[in-house]
Amino acid sequence: NLHSQIAVKALGIGKHVLCDKPSGLCQSEALKMVRASQYYPSLISIVNHSLRFLPAFAQMRKAIVDGYLGG
Repeated sequence: NLHSQIAVKALGIGKHVLCDKPSGLCQSEALKMVRASQYYPSLISIVNHSLRFLPAFAQMRKAIVDGYLGG
């Protein structure tokens, strides 16, 4: 996973960052991205969690909650 490394480099050259999950393989990688985004407050840096809003994922969650899927 290169998300953290690429995000930090992009911020360093003045680019906004939209990173998909996971932001890093471990906490230290994710914290590097957080620190870089704090160092460049004029740049936008976010981690994308958009899949949870897709209709297919909502239907799957409902099936799990209703007991049709899972244990």
